[in-house]
Amino acid sequence: MTKNKKTGLTTKHWIGYMCGDWGGCMTFTLLSTIFSMFCTNALGIDPGLLGTLVIITGTGVDILRSGKHHKISYMCGSTSEDFGAPMLFSLAKKWCDAQEKPSYTWMFDRRLPGDGRGAWHSSDLWYWFGTLDRCWRPMEKKDYSLSEQMTDYLTNFAKSGDPNRSGLPMWAPSKNGTLRIGEGETDMGKVSQIKLWYNMFASKSSGE
Repeated sequence: MTKNKKTGLTTKHWIGYMCGDWGGCMTFTLLSTIFSMFCTNALGIDPGLLGTLVIITGTGVDILRSGKHHKISYMCGSTSEDFGAPMLFSLAKKWCDAQEKPSYTWMFDRRLPGDGRGAWHSSDLWYWFGTLDRCWRPMEKKDYSLSEQMTDYLTNFAKSGDPNRSGLPMWAPSKNGTLRIGEGETDMGKVSQIKLWYNMFASKSSGE
């Protein structure tokens, strides 16, 4: 376990901060090893140094119990073919549900044109930030309409802590469900964990 001499923070602090107590499908030892190897071999940095970016240490559950987290509204979610999608979505939902202020969860399932690999990790970013024209994929009219909708939600949230405005499908706080965006009509509803587990094992990992 690498420790930052200046802050006293270790890889454990970061893993706990990112993953909380809710994942449960991989042991902490394995997560710590993977994270350390990635930082050292791929990035060429000491993972302990990343600890300087963490203000509050501990697991997600610890942070909530301590009451030291920021009392603000949150927007959290994942994509349907994300790596570890069942765990990531569960983390996002539980975090938002536990907040005092209205917080919002989403599930993005647009199967991006071009290769049929679904909504893989980070594929939603082109839509949130309105940068579809910078992608090689043969985007369709639906994609541009979806992106316009998503950028509206995001900018509304950034301005006021509430993603809603007149003309957009209602996005209720997380305790009332999840905003489902992508293939079908944008609406509130439940997300099938069974389907997310199936996608995780049946879909080929993708990204760019």
